[in-house]
Amino acid sequence: MFATTIATPALGYKDFTCGCGSFSYLYNRPTCYTAPEYLTEYCVVSKTGDSFKYRMPDNYGGLSACNICGCYGDVGSWQSGNNGAIFRQIYTATSTSTLVCTASYRTEVACISGYYDPREPDFMVYVCSKCPSLTDIDDKTLDGTTPYANTSGITDCYIPKEDFIASEAKFQDATGLYTITDDCYYVE
Repeated sequence: MFATTIATPALGYKDFTCGCGSFSYLYNRPTCYTAPEYLTEYCVVSKTGDSFKYRMPDNYGGLSACNICGCYGDVGSWQSGNNGAIFRQIYTATSTSTLVCTASYRTEVACISGYYDPREPDFMVYVCSKCPSLTDIDDKTLDGTTPYANTSGITDCYIPKEDFIASEAKFQDATGLYTITDDCYYVE
């Protein structure tokens, strides 16, 4: 009688660097080699700042690093800033090699309708400028607006003809009394 020993090949491991930190559902997974589990795979090897190393078996199936890490792009919801400004965070995840997923964040700033020139005068403080208004001879003030949000320049500001008609606004200059019957755009 002969004895046969069947050897089970030992699996290797790969450590993936995941740059998306707490944006990943894996970020709070158990740490490798911590009692009582003593995990050697499907665990977090280390965390540094907003990045972590995640361990997978060598036969992980060839997925991209960002898929392994659970890092995906995301566009946050618009939030209110100051003086007509709105902003949102845009998050991008990119597999820069087979074992590394990097993440980047940027802030997109826009203005709501009626404002222009989105900017950040102080760190994380976003503001826009209000479109100019026009006052008629009876002290009726007509506010300027923009045809859409996210305009950049003051020349996108205008007062709609419907506002002139509805308010029955009257203006006067050296040539006499007049009304405005069309959209009135700001001109520099």
